[in-house]
Amino acid sequence: LGYSQLTDAHISGLPVNKLQKDGGFLFIWVINAKYKFALDLFKQWGYEMVDEIVWVKLTVNRRLAKSHGFYLQHAKEVCLVARKKGHDDPEGTRYSIGSDIIFSERRGQSQKPEEI
Repeated sequence: LGYSQLTDAHISGLPVNKLQKDGGFLFIWVINAKYKFALDLFKQWGYEMVDEIVWVKLTVNRRLAKSHGFYLQHAKEVCLVARKKGHDDPEGTRYSIGSDIIFSERRGQSQKPEEI
């Protein structure tokens, strides 16, 4: 990779649970190998997973932008959506206000779609 990464220990130590005192949502982009780790983080930080967003990566020619994976070629990324436990949903965030699938061109390395 062309950039440094935080270790799992550094990520676990982030005080995320203190940043949202009145409830809200947390969005985490996750790779397959870190899916369980992300779910454990939600629990540690006081959140519960409520949904996920899938980004289907496309080439400039609108074909699937496949890349290597452990077992299969990947043409998508997943963003997990969690809600802070013990709080009501923030006003205006219910009733299917957005889609759970984004079809968008792959951009630079690790750049996420502008739609989110």
